[in-house]
Amino acid sequence: MELILQLLQAVLIAVVPVVAVFGVKLLLTKVAEIKTKTGSELANKYIDEIADIISKSVMFVSQTYVDGLKASNSFSLENQKEAFNQAYERTCSMLSVEAINFIEEVYGDLVTYLETHIEAEVKAQK
Repeated sequence: MELILQLLQAVLIAVVPVVAVFGVKLLLTKVAEIKTKTGSELANKYIDEIADIISKSVMFVSQTYVDGLKASNSFSLENQKEAFNQAYERTCSMLSVEAINFIEEVYGDLVTYLETHIEAEVKAQK
């Protein structure tokens, strides 16, 4: 059983970076689709800024918080909520006032927008 856990951990360590790269590429593809629909250079600037900040925030929390907990087999539902909160707070602290205004004007609710996109990014980076 110990050997199987060690093999599984080794496979996960090798696979996670590859999957994260795939997730980032998927996010960039989605960003390109949205940019095509908006047609506005200013809107595209904010869309890029927001997507980049969300992606970097999720990656940062994953590398500094989640990976250590997973390696020690102590990642719980409570830790998952804490990881989300860290990514949310980091994203909010990095967004420009203009980007926040853009989200509120175009999408309505900032909290719902960020929650949805952070969760999507977490899924993409898994």
